[in-house]
Amino acid sequence: TTCQSICIPMNKNMRLVDSAFKGRNDFLILSHTVDPEVDSPAVLREYAQSHHASDTWKFLTGDKSVLYKMAIDSYLLVEPEKSKTLPEFIHSNLFILVDKNGKLRGQYDGTSEKEVRRLIADCQILLETDPSSH
Repeated sequence: TTCQSICIPMNKNMRLVDSAFKGRNDFLILSHTVDPEVDSPAVLREYAQSHHASDTWKFLTGDKSVLYKMAIDSYLLVEPEKSKTLPEFIHSNLFILVDKNGKLRGQYDGTSEKEVRRLIADCQILLETDPSSH
C-alpha cells in the first residue's frame, strides 16, 4: 500500500486481469502484502477500494514469516540457494498463476502489459480446459 515503485504498474496491470475475469466464481486473484506491519485488513480494504478491485481480487495480510515462507516455498519467488533463511524483505515483480489444485502454472512480469496479456490468455486456456469450471 505504500510502495512507490513496481507496485504502481503491477496494480495497474492487475486491474486488466481483474477486469477480464471479474464475476467468475472459478477464478480468484490473491495479492499478498510484503509489509504486514503496515497493511492491516482495514488498510488493505481501503487500498482495494481505491483500486476499484472487484470481489474476484482479494488483498491478504498475515504473519510476515508465514507470508514469506509461502512466497519462497509455494510461489518460488526466491532462488533456492538464497531461501535457506527468510529474507528481510521480499518484493517481486512477478505474478504467479496457480491452478485450482495449487499447482504453479506460470510466472509473469507484472510490470509488463505484454506479459500480463499472456497471463490473461493462459488463464483463459486453463479455465477452458478444466472440465470442473463449466
